[in-house]
Amino acid sequence: DRSEQLNELVKETDWFGPGSRIIVTTRDRHLLVSHGIDLVYKVKCLPKKEALQLFSHYAFRGEIITPSGFREASAQAINYASGLPLALRVLGSFLYRRSQSEWESTLARLETYPHSDIMEVLRVSYDGLDEQDKAIFLYISCFYNMKHVDYVTRLLSICGYAAEIGITVLTEKSLIVISNGCIKMHDLLEQMGRELVRQQAVTKPSDRLFLWESQDICDLLSENSGTQLVEGMSLNLSEIPEVFVSERAFEGFANLKLLNFYDLSYDGETRVHLPNGLSYLPRKLRYLRWDGYPLQTLPSRFHPEFLVELCMSNSYLEKLWNGIQPLRNLKKMDLSRCKYLIEIPDLSKATNLEELNLSYCQSLVEVTPSIKNLQRLSCFYLTNCIQLKNIPSGTALKSLETVGMSGCSSLMHFPEISWNTRRLYLNGTKIEELPSSISRLSCLVELDMSDCKSLRTLPSSV
Repeated sequence: DRSEQLNELVKETDWFGPGSRIIVTTRDRHLLVSHGIDLVYKVKCLPKKEALQLFSHYAFRGEIITPSGFREASAQAINYASGLPLALRVLGSFLYRRSQSEWESTLARLETYPHSDIMEVLRVSYDGLDEQDKAIFLYISCFYNMKHVDYVTRLLSICGYAAEIGITVLTEKSLIVISNGCIKMHDLLEQMGRELVRQQAVTKPSDRLFLWESQDICDLLSENSGTQLVEGMSLNLSEIPEVFVSERAFEGFANLKLLNFYDLSYDGETRVHLPNGLSYLPRKLRYLRWDGYPLQTLPSRFHPEFLVELCMSNSYLEKLWNGIQPLRNLKKMDLSRCKYLIEIPDLSKATNLEELNLSYCQSLVEVTPSIKNLQRLSCFYLTNCIQLKNIPSGTALKSLETVGMSGCSSLMHFPEISWNTRRLYLNGTKIEELPSSISRLSCLVELDMSDCKSLRTLPSSV
């Protein structure tokens, strides 16, 4: 797996006689590419039929048919191995001549803890990574397996990693694959990555780099026992009934960069309770997502100078904060479905903001005039803001490409917008007329004005 090895062994083709066939095996695809080897074959995992044959060869030694009492357990073992010959061989050998109850106990343990022999072999490729790529591998195994590659690249970059080259390196070393735009990591590699993080502090989750287990997170937040060692925290809110969080719960997490409280099946119920409010959020946060955030405002001691993405959909927010915050790194703000949101803060310092989503903010009456300072804003969504009557003037931002105001049933006036706008959705609004400048939108490819019942006329230039 080192370049000098290949140079010493097969540097020149004239070292070999006519008809020679040279097969090079490696964990690193780029090693082959850098030596001009074009015919690369990636060894695939075994399909289930062959996997069963290999597993049975080691588990039953000579038995042609799987014994009836072990068929279900054998199927579990094969699913766990996911076609990896190494795992099938190790598991089969370990389970040979063990009782049915020992099989069940082993398979139950493997759901949480990987087999040491399997982990030892799989870890070789991980150990060969540099420190940045190791961190990216751990991020993916703990948080981002089966996520879209663009999404993962963006979030890793937010946290300060050279994500694009890191993901390429992991792909070349077969630690991940990219399929249909998604990052896929083998189940056993994912389990190994999570075990490496767990082993950082076996009995003390607060001393681990990442937290993803619901019970660990709930315990730390309710007991106010966080530490500065934690860099990322991701909690699936649909996995917990409810948790009561201390007012000072995040004060120990001084180095937290990623806070992701997500609920993909939000049903309107608040699962995270803050009976005494929340006094603090870490200033080093790069990514903050908290679906259904239960308070009316963010903590006064939160200074989001490093924040790149803020996503607070379905929250109980009425406003984010008072005054002007240093938001020079903020690129995305998603406050969609915050039905109690009354006002948007002054965004004059958010000069790098690219996406602003205020859709379904049913109590929002006006938009801050400071949006005229958002010279990099490309997407602006106000869908179904039913109380919104006007959009501030000065929104003809050169960068603005998509404007969504569908269902803004009280919106009567529409301002001048950028000639770079490509998509404009005004359907279901109360707009009576369009500005004459709309005819100069030379980049416009989509315009929806259906169900605009108050529209009297179109500009003659259209």
